Amino acid sequence: MVRAPEGQTAGVESPYIKTDREGAVARAALRGDFDMDATFTVEPALERLIDDPAPERLTVDLGGLSFIDSTGIGVLLRLQGEATARGIASSSSPAHPRSSACS
Repeated sequence: MVRAPEGQTAGVESPYIKTDREGAVARAALRGDFDMDATFTVEPALERLIDDPAPERLTVDLGGLSFIDSTGIGVLLRLQGEATARGIASSSSPAHPRSSACS
């Protein structure tokens, strides 16, 4: 399994996302606050994760989120649409029940 160092995604340090890939399965684990500030590292990391070679399956773990705003939700919806358009099966695991969302 190929893993980026803790808190790092393809050379970009980020406390918000950790990714890994095992064969045709790509995973991303989000943590902390997914707001406008976080999108500057999370969105490019997610885009790289579904780029060539495209995985067959993408799983996004939202369990580590403590907050998500409309910007973060928009990134996830766009990612899901892009994955679907490329034929990548995608899913997400639920956020922690104590996470808060704000629009």
